[in-house]
Amino acid sequence: MEMALTKDYIVTLERDTKDDLKGNTKAGRELKDLPQTLFLYDYESNVKKIVDLKMPILRIASDISTNTIYAIVVNPEFTLVKCEIK
Repeated sequence: MEMALTKDYIVTLERDTKDDLKGNTKAGRELKDLPQTLFLYDYESNVKKIVDLKMPILRIASDISTNTIYAIVVNPEFTLVKCEIK
């Protein structure tokens, strides 16, 4: 489970089970099977947005004073991306 805090959101790295049917039943770690969606919750635990980056996400981090999220994704190499939440 990955979680990061921004100015207005609690951001978690999760599978969107509606669109992503991959299970965690395999042994080992396939990078292509990592979750690709970020769930944005307000500080009252209500889901506000689901953001599909369309790339496997390895780690997330954020800036608590802004709504900026940083993620290490596999695209096809490890890449650092910056997302501004509006």
